Amino acid sequence: MINDVDGVVEKRMTVMPAQAVKWLERNKSNRKLRSAYVRRLAEDMRRGFFFYTGDPLKFDRDGWLLDGQHRLSALVEANITLDFMVVSNLPSVVYSVIDSGMPRSMADRAKIPARLVAAYNVMLNVGRSSGRMGSETRKSVHDIKMLHERLQERFGPVAQRVLDFAGSNRPFWGSAAIRAAAVVSIATGEEESYVLPLYRSMVSDKFERYHGEPPVAEVLRRKLEFHKGEMYGVQAGGANTQTQVFVWGMYLFDHNNAEVHRAKLEAKREQYVFSCKHLMADILGTIISPTGNEIVIEPMKLMEPYEY
Repeated sequence: MINDVDGVVEKRMTVMPAQAVKWLERNKSNRKLRSAYVRRLAEDMRRGFFFYTGDPLKFDRDGWLLDGQHRLSALVEANITLDFMVVSNLPSVVYSVIDSGMPRSMADRAKIPARLVAAYNVMLNVGRSSGRMGSETRKSVHDIKMLHERLQERFGPVAQRVLDFAGSNRPFWGSAAIRAAAVVSIATGEEESYVLPLYRSMVSDKFERYHGEPPVAEVLRRKLEFHKGEMYGVQAGGANTQTQVFVWGMYLFDHNNAEVHRAKLEAKREQYVFSCKHLMADILGTIISPTGNEIVIEPMKLMEPYEY
């Protein structure tokens, strides 16, 4: 279908990699290409998660590419053929207003609460990363939705129950990494009756300790106070610092540590990261090896499905 309005031409086209290469040669004044984003788009294209939305590739009256360099570069990398809407003969001045609208967040696109998405991001970073310092797995909205749906199928709305039980934004203890640790702990066998009251106690603005709170809670509070300048700054960091906070949470929610009076977190770091990796493998069917390669493994039964 071709629409021609005021000289601007709109046409749906099937684009092959060779054509994409030619169009990319007409790309002279676009923004800097973001290679990581290209790889993520290419991965989505190969997995069948890149859909025709009608969002066009745009060219000006001289044939220069105004919008679409990342999609075209991903098409070349994925080496597949896809349909795109193509708009040509635009006045070059429109480049200044392209992508100036309010972008949709991952939570908007997945239609999942933002604080759940943040926890899922941590779980994917910890559970599917290669283990290299600062490494962060590439995620798409489809990864987030798949994790959310399969968690609910297996364990019921465990993540939502964590969020509902204590929805605080308290620094560190209320972070996405601690939230993720609570979800992983319950999904890998810890009792909700142990994890959730402890979580609420830690994120409460007034540290509302409950009767029978295990000694480990106060041990970790004091440890955090000692390392406050170091640890409060890491919770919003990349994959490696998220993992560091996640390990604190896993240590807290591990009932085997309930009576400790001196926390040795690094001694259990590998164990807790391993638990998250196997949970992600069990739920999503893949795990990332230390070399960064994705390996399909047999699902591992961790606990009985949640019954409503």
